[in-house]
Amino acid sequence: RDDPAALAARADLLAVDGWGFDAGYQARAAAGPAALLVIDDMGDRAHYPGDILLNPGLHASPSMYAGRTAARLCLGPAWVPLRREFRAPEASGDVASAVTRILVLMGGADPDGHGLRALRGAATAAQSLSPAPSVRLVAGAANPRLAELRDLAAGCASDVAVLHDVRAMAPLLAGADLALSAGGSTLWELAALGMPMVLAALNDSETGPAAHLAALGGARYLGRFADLDEGGIADALVAVAGDPAARRRMRWLGRSLVDGRGVERLLTLAAGLIAARLVGTQSV
Repeated sequence: RDDPAALAARADLLAVDGWGFDAGYQARAAAGPAALLVIDDMGDRAHYPGDILLNPGLHASPSMYAGRTAARLCLGPAWVPLRREFRAPEASGDVASAVTRILVLMGGADPDGHGLRALRGAATAAQSLSPAPSVRLVAGAANPRLAELRDLAAGCASDVAVLHDVRAMAPLLAGADLALSAGGSTLWELAALGMPMVLAALNDSETGPAAHLAALGGARYLGRFADLDEGGIADALVAVAGDPAARRRMRWLGRSLVDGRGVERLLTLAAGLIAARLVGTQSV
């Protein structure tokens, strides 16, 4: 990992996201000439240096950071930084009367192998629905159980397959009727596309966003994957698949919360901060 001071010296904006970037790293980055954007979803650190603090979760509030930062707070899904292809469509559309395609999304790695249980649950749900929907699990590039997942899919009676290291995610998501997903950043991509979803958490950082979205009716949240069995997953998928009104609400709410323009808002804010810093430097 590069030294943050060296990075800041040759950039206008430095973005830091991840547990590995501790307080010392962030402080060194903030001391450089670049504007610093810190991405956070827990609010559990004693101090947040930098110029912009981003927490796109529905659970984010100013009180989480009171007295612990002087940064500009960018809170809530309007600020979530998504790629351009996830910009919300203009037309709202409607949900399908019957779910014909279920997509299972477990993030980039899934080190604990919860994808196996998720895939079994989705396959069981598919066998309970009529007509039986296809099931596709997206395994990230770092998934260590790809062979096991493929073997499991091959042994299913229904149309089940594993897709590996998919690069064109937006068309794939848009082509599904229902998603079973971890509660990380993928949930915002799903929301932007109006995708009905069943969520579970892979770690503590995913519990807040998933639970708050579910509380508004934007998803069904099952808790932590580690506490679930395939029967519970299957029951939840069957219930949501059989409730077009709930899926319609998830579609409408997701699109109303996430318009896909978070990057534009962040860059506009950052450009203003950088320009102000330059003016201040020149006037000294």
